[in-house]
Amino acid sequence: MRRSHSNDEMLKISQGHLGYEVDMLAQTANWLATYYGKLPPNATPMTNAFLESFLIHTRNLLDFLYPYHPEPGDVIADDFFDDPKTWRSNRPKQTKLLRSSRSRIAKEVAHLTYDRLLVTREQKPWPFLAVLADVIHVFNIFCNLASSSRLTLRPSMPSPVRQTLLISTGAT
Repeated sequence: MRRSHSNDEMLKISQGHLGYEVDMLAQTANWLATYYGKLPPNATPMTNAFLESFLIHTRNLLDFLYPYHPEPGDVIADDFFDDPKTWRSNRPKQTKLLRSSRSRIAKEVAHLTYDRLLVTREQKPWPFLAVLADVIHVFNIFCNLASSSRLTLRPSMPSPVRQTLLISTGAT
Protein backbone atom coordinates (compact mmCIF):
# COMPACT_ATOMS: atom_id res chain seq x y z
CA MET A 1 0.00 0.00 0.00
CA ARG A 2 1.33 3.43 -0.93
CA ARG A 3 1.61 6.09 1.74
CA SER A 4 -0.49 9.20 1.25
CA HIS A 5 1.38 12.49 0.97
CA SER A 6 0.19 15.96 1.94
CA ASN A 7 -0.53 18.62 -0.66
CA ASP A 8 2.49 20.58 0.62
CA GLU A 9 4.78 17.57 0.11
CA MET A 10 3.45 17.09 -3.40
CA LEU A 11 3.89 20.77 -4.26
CA LYS A 12 7.53 20.56 -3.13
CA ILE A 13 8.02 17.44 -5.24
CA SER A 14 6.42 19.05 -8.28
CA GLN A 15 8.40 22.29 -7.98
CA GLY A 16 11.69 20.60 -7.21
CA HIS A 17 12.26 17.05 -8.33
CA LEU A 18 9.57 16.66 -10.98
CA GLY A 19 10.35 20.10 -12.36
CA TYR A 20 14.02 19.14 -12.52
CA GLU A 21 13.26 15.98 -14.52
CA VAL A 22 11.18 17.87 -17.09
CA ASP A 23 13.67 20.73 -17.28
CA MET A 24 16.61 18.37 -17.81
CA LEU A 25 14.68 16.45 -20.45
CA ALA A 26 13.98 19.71 -22.29
CA GLN A 27 17.47 21.16 -21.88
CA THR A 28 19.28 18.02 -23.01
CA ALA A 29 16.91 17.69 -25.98
CA ASN A 30 17.62 21.33 -26.81
CA TRP A 31 21.37 20.66 -26.80
CA LEU A 32 20.93 17.52 -28.90
CA ALA A 33 18.67 19.32 -31.39
CA THR A 34 21.38 21.95 -31.79
CA TYR A 35 24.52 19.79 -31.89
CA TYR A 36 23.69 16.09 -32.45
CA GLY A 37 25.66 14.86 -35.47
CA LYS A 38 27.20 18.28 -36.08
CA LEU A 39 30.27 18.11 -33.84
CA PRO A 40 33.66 16.62 -34.72
CA PRO A 41 34.42 13.01 -33.70
CA ASN A 42 36.50 14.16 -30.71
CA ALA A 43 33.27 15.55 -29.21
CA THR A 44 31.63 12.10 -29.14
CA PRO A 45 31.97 11.70 -25.34
CA MET A 46 30.17 15.01 -24.79
CA THR A 47 27.43 14.08 -27.27
CA ASN A 48 27.05 10.68 -25.58
CA ALA A 49 26.82 12.37 -22.16
CA PHE A 50 23.98 14.62 -23.32
CA LEU A 51 22.21 11.73 -25.03
CA GLU A 52 22.55 9.48 -21.98
CA SER A 53 21.31 12.27 -19.71
CA PHE A 54 18.30 12.77 -21.99
CA LEU A 55 17.59 9.03 -21.94
CA ILE A 56 17.88 8.70 -18.15
CA HIS A 57 15.45 11.61 -17.67
CA THR A 58 13.17 9.98 -20.25
CA ARG A 59 13.28 6.76 -18.24
CA ASN A 60 12.56 8.60 -14.99
CA LEU A 61 9.52 10.29 -16.51
CA LEU A 62 8.28 7.05 -18.07
CA ASP A 63 8.59 5.34 -14.68
CA PHE A 64 6.66 8.29 -13.22
CA LEU A 65 3.89 8.28 -15.85
CA TYR A 66 3.72 4.51 -16.44
CA PRO A 67 5.02 2.80 -13.29
CA TYR A 68 5.32 -1.00 -13.48
CA HIS A 69 6.22 -1.94 -9.94
CA PRO A 70 6.78 1.27 -7.97
CA GLU A 71 8.63 1.08 -4.68
CA PRO A 72 6.97 2.76 -1.68
CA GLY A 73 9.35 5.72 -1.94
CA ASP A 74 8.91 6.27 -5.69
CA VAL A 75 7.07 9.37 -6.88
CA ILE A 76 4.44 8.41 -9.47
CA ALA A 77 1.78 10.34 -11.34
CA ASP A 78 -0.99 8.71 -9.27
CA ASP A 79 0.27 10.65 -6.24
CA PHE A 80 -0.86 13.94 -7.80
CA PHE A 81 -4.53 12.98 -7.93
CA ASP A 82 -7.18 12.97 -5.23
CA ASP A 83 -8.40 9.78 -6.89
CA PRO A 84 -5.63 7.95 -8.83
CA LYS A 85 -8.29 6.31 -11.01
CA THR A 86 -8.67 9.71 -12.72
CA TRP A 87 -5.16 9.38 -14.10
CA ARG A 88 -5.29 5.69 -14.82
CA SER A 89 -8.52 5.97 -16.81
CA ASN A 90 -7.40 9.06 -18.79
CA ARG A 91 -3.71 8.34 -19.30
CA PRO A 92 -2.91 7.58 -22.95
CA LYS A 93 -1.56 4.15 -23.73
CA GLN A 94 2.19 4.06 -24.10
CA THR A 95 3.16 4.50 -27.71
CA LYS A 96 5.22 1.83 -29.40
CA LEU A 97 8.11 4.30 -29.45
CA LEU A 98 7.93 4.86 -25.68
CA ARG A 99 7.72 1.12 -24.95
CA SER A 100 10.70 0.35 -27.16
CA SER A 101 12.65 3.33 -25.80
CA ARG A 102 12.06 2.20 -22.23
CA SER A 103 13.42 -1.23 -23.10
CA ARG A 104 16.37 0.17 -25.07
CA ILE A 105 17.29 2.57 -22.27
CA ALA A 106 17.31 -0.31 -19.78
CA LYS A 107 19.47 -2.49 -22.02
CA GLU A 108 21.71 0.08 -23.70
CA VAL A 109 22.16 2.80 -21.08
CA ALA A 110 21.02 1.95 -17.56
CA HIS A 111 22.41 -1.60 -17.36
CA LEU A 112 25.48 -3.30 -18.73
CA THR A 113 23.96 -6.05 -20.90
CA TYR A 114 24.96 -8.51 -23.58
CA ASP A 115 22.09 -7.11 -25.63
CA ARG A 116 24.29 -4.11 -26.47
CA LEU A 117 26.29 -6.42 -28.73
CA LEU A 118 23.17 -7.01 -30.83
CA VAL A 119 22.58 -3.33 -31.64
CA THR A 120 23.63 -2.60 -35.21
CA ARG A 121 25.06 0.70 -36.44
CA GLU A 122 21.71 1.41 -38.14
CA GLN A 123 19.78 0.82 -34.89
CA LYS A 124 22.09 2.94 -32.74
CA PRO A 125 20.71 6.47 -33.43
CA TRP A 126 17.99 7.65 -31.08
CA PRO A 127 14.92 9.49 -32.42
CA PHE A 128 15.18 11.80 -29.40
CA LEU A 129 12.82 14.48 -30.72
CA ALA A 130 10.09 11.91 -31.38
CA VAL A 131 10.65 10.43 -27.91
CA LEU A 132 10.50 13.92 -26.42
CA ALA A 133 7.26 14.69 -28.28
CA ASP A 134 5.60 11.51 -26.98
CA VAL A 135 6.74 12.07 -23.38
CA ILE A 136 5.68 15.73 -23.37
CA HIS A 137 2.31 14.85 -24.91
CA VAL A 138 1.55 12.46 -22.03
CA PHE A 139 3.06 14.83 -19.48
CA ASN A 140 0.83 17.69 -20.68
CA ILE A 141 -2.24 15.48 -20.24
CA PHE A 142 -1.01 14.63 -16.74
CA CYS A 143 -0.57 18.35 -15.93
CA ASN A 144 -4.05 19.21 -17.19
CA LEU A 145 -5.67 16.47 -15.09
CA ALA A 146 -3.62 16.58 -11.87
CA SER A 147 -5.00 18.24 -8.77
CA SER A 148 -3.99 21.91 -8.74
CA SER A 149 -3.52 21.66 -4.97
CA ARG A 150 -0.79 19.05 -5.55
CA LEU A 151 0.91 20.22 -8.77
CA THR A 152 2.18 23.65 -9.76
CA LEU A 153 4.36 22.55 -12.67
CA ARG A 154 3.50 23.32 -16.25
CA PRO A 155 6.16 22.32 -18.78
CA SER A 156 7.87 24.85 -20.99
CA MET A 157 10.30 23.90 -23.71
CA PRO A 158 13.30 25.93 -24.91
CA SER A 159 12.54 27.71 -28.18
CA PRO A 160 14.46 25.43 -30.63
CA VAL A 161 12.87 22.33 -29.11
CA ARG A 162 9.42 23.95 -29.00
CA GLN A 163 9.72 24.88 -32.69
CA THR A 164 10.90 21.39 -33.62
CA LEU A 165 8.06 19.82 -31.64
CA LEU A 166 5.49 22.07 -33.30
CA ILE A 167 6.81 21.11 -36.72
CA SER A 168 7.13 17.37 -35.95
CA THR A 169 3.68 17.12 -34.37
CA GLY A 170 1.96 19.30 -36.97
CA ALA A 171 0.76 21.77 -34.31
CA THR A 172 0.74 25.47 -34.97
